[in-house]
Amino acid sequence: MVALLAWLLPHHPELGFSAGLIGLTLAAASQPGDGEEWLSQTWGFAKLIMPLLLGGVLLAGFLLGRPGHEGIIPSEWWC
Repeated sequence: MVALLAWLLPHHPELGFSAGLIGLTLAAASQPGDGEEWLSQTWGFAKLIMPLLLGGVLLAGFLLGRPGHEGIIPSEWWC
């Protein structure tokens, strides 16, 4: 399925990646024991890191700005 999506839609690699990720998750969830534990640990890690990642991205955008717009820190200071 992943190879088919990559071949049919070469300009959208995110679709093949998403299909592979969903397939891996479903395969792991269907395995008793280690697969269930892997899925549980992965979900726990995602819940821990996502708020930190989101906060870091928002803080960096606030401080450094975006292309064409200055942030709090002038671009002359860090370029």
